[in-house]
Amino acid sequence: MKYFQIISSFHSPFRIISSLFRNHPPLSYSCSLYSHRNLCLPVCGRKFYSHSNTDKRPNLIFNSSSLIQDFAEVLQSGDLRSVASHPISVDCQKRLPDLDDHQFLTVLSDYDSFFQRKGGSLRYGFNKSNPLNWLMTSFDSECSKRFADGDFVKSLSILESHRFFLAVNRSKMINRVLRNNLKTPFTSPKPILRRYLAFMTRHHLWGQPFKFYQVEYALQVRLDELDVPDICSFLEAFIVTPSRYISNDELLISIFARFTNQLDSIHSSHLLTFLLFSNRQIYIYHYATLTPHVSKLLHFLNTNFEAYPLTCHINAVALSVKFLLHRPQYLQKICDAIVRMSEISVDAFLNGGSSGDCQARTLPLNVEDTAFPSSCSVKMDNGTPSISTNVDSCQLVPSFNGLEMKNFPSKLSDSTAIDKGVAENLPTENEHPLPTMVKNGHSGPRVASSFRLNRDVTPALNITQFTNTVAFFNCNDMAAQLKPFLESNRVSQYFLEASPELYVRAITYLAYIGHFSHLISTFLSEEFLLETYKRISIFNVPRYIPELDAILQIECPNCQSHRLMPEFRRKMADFMLAHYPGKVRFVDRETLRAIHKNFVYEVVTREFVLYKYTMEEAASLISELFGGDGYTHMCRALPHLSGENLIWCTDAAGKPQKLSAEVKEARTLNFEVIDTEELRWFILVCSSCNIHDKERVRPMVVGREVLKVRQMKLLGFQVVEVVHEEWETMSRDQRLSILKQKLSSSVAK
Repeated sequence: MKYFQIISSFHSPFRIISSLFRNHPPLSYSCSLYSHRNLCLPVCGRKFYSHSNTDKRPNLIFNSSSLIQDFAEVLQSGDLRSVASHPISVDCQKRLPDLDDHQFLTVLSDYDSFFQRKGGSLRYGFNKSNPLNWLMTSFDSECSKRFADGDFVKSLSILESHRFFLAVNRSKMINRVLRNNLKTPFTSPKPILRRYLAFMTRHHLWGQPFKFYQVEYALQVRLDELDVPDICSFLEAFIVTPSRYISNDELLISIFARFTNQLDSIHSSHLLTFLLFSNRQIYIYHYATLTPHVSKLLHFLNTNFEAYPLTCHINAVALSVKFLLHRPQYLQKICDAIVRMSEISVDAFLNGGSSGDCQARTLPLNVEDTAFPSSCSVKMDNGTPSISTNVDSCQLVPSFNGLEMKNFPSKLSDSTAIDKGVAENLPTENEHPLPTMVKNGHSGPRVASSFRLNRDVTPALNITQFTNTVAFFNCNDMAAQLKPFLESNRVSQYFLEASPELYVRAITYLAYIGHFSHLISTFLSEEFLLETYKRISIFNVPRYIPELDAILQIECPNCQSHRLMPEFRRKMADFMLAHYPGKVRFVDRETLRAIHKNFVYEVVTREFVLYKYTMEEAASLISELFGGDGYTHMCRALPHLSGENLIWCTDAAGKPQKLSAEVKEARTLNFEVIDTEELRWFILVCSSCNIHDKERVRPMVVGREVLKVRQMKLLGFQVVEVVHEEWETMSRDQRLSILKQKLSSSVAK
């Protein structure tokens, strides 16, 4: 009988089982009968006897190792009801008091992992009719007996043994024990760090992380006593778990200051952990954009560009908002390095090659993040990491269960882009087919998710992240350089196998700033959506897909390409209107500071508050200019783009006109009731970030606002642009004067 290896989060139960087998040899390997409640069931591998009819049971020594292994095998092959009624499960339940703490935690981890894998945490966990409730109750009762005595070490041991708390009583018990130990004094910060990691890495621990502010404060006070690797282990807990944010903003500021003040002595892997931590947590990200630490970090990485992997640079530029605008050379360096990667690393790692092709290749990505075989060796060549492989022992050609990837066409056509003047020349899927899977000599459609290779997606995530940065800052030159790179054969094959979802996002980011790809047609096809997202529903398909469909509808109306089904398009628009609301409850900054004293929360809500404040103030000023109400309406201009906008209209002579009832009641613009022939329509657009480009005459519009401005102009609207930063610093009279000037210039066009 083969041993079943159960994968756990913090330790390997297979190693524990192996060690137990070394201490307790098995009884016999004959096929025996398991007697349980007048049932005779064959059990291969061990001799077991239930607790029923104990008088007739042979006097055998209890073998805990055998019980642990056989219970793991039952969990491997059974479903919920079969496991509940299995005799080994019954015997395991009754033998729980005979196990020591280490063995009990092993069995508990196996059971919880099985239950979570079968969907029990969401579907059956708190259902009274659950067939495993009796076994769950036994585990909870045993947990309370062993770990509810207030011993902190024991409570941490049960926390660190598994990640899923499925029973209400057990979660409350562990939560109560940990809260009682929060104020325990320690002479060293190591136990504090261990305690915090135990709190933050739980999936179903009730009340986390909001009740552990005291632990964060203790870490903030003793942070200087921790070295950088310990802090990185603390940050990694945020990266790999769904923990949201740090409640103590002083701890957050101290971490940023600690890393930015020691840039010269921090290892690249630790710096990468710090950057990943900053980017994965939205609250940390917003704080980083407002601190001078990021400017110092970017200056350091720009000066020492060759000494750090490309992953560090990409995550660093994703952190910055207003500092990158003054460093176009740094962005260009990263863009050039990414394009070179398509000719070097991606080709060598994914498509293979001869011995000479695989040796001494420059590796711009982080070496530690790339899953190279053990036969590969990394060396430093003039300060730049390079990789050399032994081709005889290193399989570089992608394959999976006998499937091989069919090669792309040798060269894509040069006319792959969608130009505004030649939108009908959009290449179709037949002109540029995607790769197909070949099995037994028969070719079929490309399978995006069913046969996905087990490959590292870090390069795909980095490329998509940098493409988002390029689109955010409206860098057309770099976007034109990235577009053929993303459409190249090697990169397309890598993205489609590693993560087609990231590929859709990268192509969508380029479409924001007017660089369209022929792959948009493929991404909107029914076959691609089914293979990538399993179902074509509003809950499976992300918002990037309807954005691409709307881009083709507005900017390329004559192109021959795949489109979303009208019914699904309508449902998706209603879903986005409901779940991505444009209206934000207006809260002035004084009330915000009085209610939420936490600086991090204020930073997060600042952008939404300023956006709403700008729109409300602009509507009041325009009503004052027009001499009454009823001239303006705030709604979502385009259903596929979030954020409300202010609209109004005038006649051909520039006289304001009151809006009809159909327009004023609409949640989004209904272009069927808008008269664009006799009336001139205006829309107020606020930039999503307070950035000023000193080389331009007007402030810079960034992010999705670039797409909104371009599409509203194509639909016949006159766009009036304002920026949060210039709006904040003005008085009401100045705002009225500036708005009157913008309206006059827009009417004169």
